[in-house]
Amino acid sequence: MLEIILLAIGLSMDSLAVSVTGGAVIRECTGRNILKIAIVMGLFQAGMTVIGYGFGKHLRPM
Repeated sequence: MLEIILLAIGLSMDSLAVSVTGGAVIRECTGRNILKIAIVMGLFQAGMTVIGYGFGKHLRPM
């Protein structure tokens, strides 16, 4: 359970950093842009978790 909590905290800090940077850089803040950024961020975060799980599953000792 501790590992899951630490993973969630790590992913949320990564998302926070990217969101703050994106907000500082984007000039045109429309609902469409916000939705696109949210979808891309969610897909990348989910994808990184799944890829990490897959690598970990195959690297564990038998």
